[in-house]
Amino acid sequence: MPFFKQLDTMTDKSNYTKTLDKLQNIVHKELKTFGYIKKGRTHNRIVDDGIVHVINFQSGEYPVGDNYIIPGIRESYYGKFTVNLGIFVNDIYEVTQGQPAKDFIPEYICQIRTRLPELTNSNDDWWAVDDNYIQLANEIISELTTDAFKWFSNFTNREEIIKNLQNKKIKNLLIRIGKLNAGLIQIKIDKRKGEELLREHYKLSSEHKPHQEYVVELAKKVGVNI
Repeated sequence: MPFFKQLDTMTDKSNYTKTLDKLQNIVHKELKTFGYIKKGRTHNRIVDDGIVHVINFQSGEYPVGDNYIIPGIRESYYGKFTVNLGIFVNDIYEVTQGQPAKDFIPEYICQIRTRLPELTNSNDDWWAVDDNYIQLANEIISELTTDAFKWFSNFTNREEIIKNLQNKKIKNLLIRIGKLNAGLIQIKIDKRKGEELLREHYKLSSEHKPHQEYVVELAKKVGVNI
């Protein structure tokens, strides 16, 4: 890459990052009033012991190489960003990972996840970072405090999470392992009910033997033989 082109690329990256920083800081001032703390591109709010609501700003990667973009398969999101949402439950993490999580939760380890645009218009949209960042920040604040907070409200304590992990009416909820995660939480509250959920999930996974084996091993960790 020619020297001056390298300088232009570095400048573009710097301006993009600085503008996204400004936008995120505007959003964080509002999120802070709801109890969120910020680290890097991620915001955490503890809503119960071991339960954390997570908001993450994901920036598009810089396209490396002349063949990075493959139309219809791999597009470039550089210069754009999206907002990821997640709910983290330490009960599940401790069993599946064999250790407690750190104090600050990254979005990618959350057990329940979606994206803000998928809640607002059912599309995986990315926003462009440009000089209109103040207006865009306010639009994102509005969507977070309405659509995202409504979605988060389904998962504020263990009882709600157990119930709503199996609720197919909740928008953008991954149902496939809902009973498994619900069972891992329930086992600490009511072992019998937790066992029932784990067994139900095991039976529903009959076409996926490797996953069934995984469920058996998890069940053993919480003292259940299925």
